[in-house]
Amino acid sequence: NILGSIQEFAIDTLEPLGIDINFEIDTVPDNVKMNLEDRRHLFLIFKEAINNAAKYSKANHVNFKFHNEKNRMVIVFDDNGIGFDPLLITRGNGLKNMANRAKLLNGTFNIQTNQEKTEITLVLTK
Repeated sequence: NILGSIQEFAIDTLEPLGIDINFEIDTVPDNVKMNLEDRRHLFLIFKEAINNAAKYSKANHVNFKFHNEKNRMVIVFDDNGIGFDPLLITRGNGLKNMANRAKLLNGTFNIQTNQEKTEITLVLTK
């Protein structure tokens, strides 16, 4: 269960830092099958997001949401931290790697950030 692995990593990483975590996870439909490599890409995208929140965001709360919407799976990770310079998306390896992994999953990837929040959204078509 890849979502369980992401949850476990988030708890192990963020709770010791005093960062509160909220999970909203729908049941994964039975018809959704991901191969090992795709699961790895999915895990590493959110591992990077979790690590970034832990190291840089100065957040005290994060949300991880997984929802099914028609023929799509929508995964959102957000924090209430200080945000970052959006130009880092093109300069930083971690953020570039996240976007590249999303492409390998044939997904759409979006990062929105400001001085009060960062939100990462990955949308995968079933």
